Amino acid sequence: MDTVGGHATSSPMGVDRPLERKLAQYLDLDTSERALLDGMSGSELRFARAAAIASDGAEQNHVYVIKSGWCSCARHLSDGRRQITRFAIPGDFLCFDSIVTSVSTQDVVAITDVTLLQLRIEKLGEVAAKQPRLAVAMLWMAAQDDSALAERVTSLGRRFALERLAHLFVETYVRLDALGLAGGRRMHFPITKEQLADAMGLTTIHIYRTLRRLTESGLIRLDGPWLEILDLDGLKEQGKFDPLYIEASEIPAATNRALRGASLAME
Repeated sequence: MDTVGGHATSSPMGVDRPLERKLAQYLDLDTSERALLDGMSGSELRFARAAAIASDGAEQNHVYVIKSGWCSCARHLSDGRRQITRFAIPGDFLCFDSIVTSVSTQDVVAITDVTLLQLRIEKLGEVAAKQPRLAVAMLWMAAQDDSALAERVTSLGRRFALERLAHLFVETYVRLDALGLAGGRRMHFPITKEQLADAMGLTTIHIYRTLRRLTESGLIRLDGPWLEILDLDGLKEQGKFDPLYIEASEIPAATNRALRGASLAME
């Protein structure tokens, strides 16, 4: 097992077989598909908190899936200002666009100690050739990431500060709950106030004030790196949350039948 960017000092929350578990939200995996997923997994890499995993514009020849821990993806302006575009959690892809670009289009940094599975890019081609259902499920995941980014743009452009944070908290709960990591409605949330500010397009002072309003309204409780949602329906209403963009759904039956037919024709 390789260690990159320092040694891990703790064991952040994660899931076993993260890619399989994530894809199982979209389709019922059969034995051959599970075997191919196992063959895709290469080295297991560990990054210490705050370590750089990928840099915007730098050559990038690997795709990763998070096994444990959290990462941030961000773009930086020339004067040092940054916009965090995504908080990545277990089961999420990192650097997926390097398949076609060969460079990273964002800075990726470990928020906590992180364990990544490095995927063999040559195996991704094999997935497309031999298991079209898996290929479509991976595209489904990528499309959902794109939908989440569109929703984040909507928050930045049209939601007020209170709505932005409420929406982010509900979204994070939905994502973690799907992996069994929400712990009821109490979840690990290792995001700093500065990181929240850079994700929400607000100042750190504004973040503190907004968090205090959500807390005093009885919607959430913050306890160090832990977030507890006290009133989920109220938080959804506050954030004007519509789950359609984030909820995992199975591949439509007609698409699934066509893909299975294609698989059989290639055998």
